[in-house]
Amino acid sequence: MADASDNVGVTQVQFFDGTTSLGVDTTNPYSVSWNTTATSNGLHTLTAVARDAVGNSTTSQRVLVSVSNATTPPSP
Repeated sequence: MADASDNVGVTQVQFFDGTTSLGVDTTNPYSVSWNTTATSNGLHTLTAVARDAVGNSTTSQRVLVSVSNATTPPSP
C-alpha cells in the first residue's frame, strides 16, 4: 500500500518489483495484489511511482522484501 499526494493531484501509483510492473492503482489508498507464487524466492526490491495530472512523477524509497514460497505443495 502507498500513500501519495501533491498540489496538483495524484492520478495513479504504479508498483514495481525491480523493473517489473506489479500493477497500477488510480484510487487512494493505492495498492496492488502481488501473487508471489510466480516470483522467485529471495530478496526483491519494491518501489511505487506516483504520477500527477500534469505529468510529474516521483519514486518511493526502496523496500526490500524476502519471498519464500513453499517448494512442495501442502497435502490436502
